[in-house]
Amino acid sequence: MEHRWGHRLEVNQPVRLRVRGGQWVSGRIRNASISGAFITSRLSVMPLSHITVRFPGSRGKQSEERAAQELQGQVVRSTRAGLAVEWLEFAPTRVRTLIFIPVFEALWSAPERSGRPLNPGAGSPAANRES
Repeated sequence: MEHRWGHRLEVNQPVRLRVRGGQWVSGRIRNASISGAFITSRLSVMPLSHITVRFPGSRGKQSEERAAQELQGQVVRSTRAGLAVEWLEFAPTRVRTLIFIPVFEALWSAPERSGRPLNPGAGSPAANRES
């Protein structure tokens, strides 16, 4: 039975993971949604464990900046392939950025490939009257 709140988008984002008081371990987000992610890693933890997911570029920054690059999650499933994590905060900003920027880039570049103008109203009689 499917329990996800959000549609998963395939990604390939390196991250660092750790359980409270543990060592940082490398991982890679393979798919993500506004409610969670699947992360491949050698980290082995029990379901319901709380973990911190750190995105690249957060080491050495001020605590506020670093906090914006670290997400808290709860492991909902653990397999040999990786961890299914549910974010403790629904739709965190860092995840929305991770998910939506590729979508917007694809939408933005699609008209260029097709030869259509980027502004759907460009060239229309209404657009010409406004100029």
